[in-house]
Amino acid sequence: MDIAAATGNLIAMIARTLYLHIGLPKTGSTFLQQQLFSKLNDMKVVSMPSDSYFHDGSSTANSGNRLLGSIFRRSDTVWQHEPDRLLDHLLGSGWQEDERDILLSDEAIGRQASRQGLFAAHLVAMQDALHRRGIEQMKILCLFRRQDHWLMSHYVQMSDRNRHAGQADADAFIRRTCDPRQNRFTFGALLDYAAILTAVSQVVADEDRVFLPMEWLRTDSRRIGRQLAMFLDREEQSFALSSADQENVRRIGKDRWQLRQPPPLARLRNVLVRRCGHVTLNPDMSRLALETYRACNRQLEHQTGIALAPLGYFAQG
Repeated sequence: MDIAAATGNLIAMIARTLYLHIGLPKTGSTFLQQQLFSKLNDMKVVSMPSDSYFHDGSSTANSGNRLLGSIFRRSDTVWQHEPDRLLDHLLGSGWQEDERDILLSDEAIGRQASRQGLFAAHLVAMQDALHRRGIEQMKILCLFRRQDHWLMSHYVQMSDRNRHAGQADADAFIRRTCDPRQNRFTFGALLDYAAILTAVSQVVADEDRVFLPMEWLRTDSRRIGRQLAMFLDREEQSFALSSADQENVRRIGKDRWQLRQPPPLARLRNVLVRRCGHVTLNPDMSRLALETYRACNRQLEHQTGIALAPLGYFAQG
């Protein structure tokens, strides 16, 4: 038997599926990784891979690099250069000899989804590199979240680095993100979930992709558990999710979020200027955000078959 035939037989023997969780920021990724994915002992689970595969301009290794984010920021041709080494860093040495299916969950990849063309090109190149190494199938999971709540949650997450953090600044942040004349509008493309789903649709078939609203974690945990079980080809009872306290930890009430504490010196300044400790999503800002993404959400509703109006994805009145 020649080497090519032997390699073909090995690939046939270990043919597997890669389940890719595109963890958009602020959509419950940490909850899924800690409470669900970590318990899947019959799979090779890789969450948030970080290492020094890539280097910065000074040739110093970035030991804390989030690997998938680093990959997806580059040209998709990166998959053509040392693909075996790249996949070893991504999935761990010896992954090809491991016969289990693989679950790869990462939030850094989601941050790159605002550039949907490059995003889709990377998924195609990644799928091709995996297929050549025995991964027959790639399936994609993504959770999304209504945009007005996402924007406030993101603002609060970064508030400890913002000396102007407060209600007026939070409102201004939403206005900038929703204004196509502002730079922040490009950042807001991350919240066009329909465009992300369209990009994913170029790579995998309908039955191999699942897009779910994060709100179900709180309002319909049984339904989302059932969907996740179907996606991962597991029994539904093994995906029993509790609806208890799955909101963002900074949320302190209906449409109200607690700001993060800044460093000590800045905290003293905040006391002197009486900085407010929380921000509120007021109805005008909520309406602005939801109207900005109305067409996207209508398309998403059509693509997924999920009724989004009951979940608050469309402005009232």
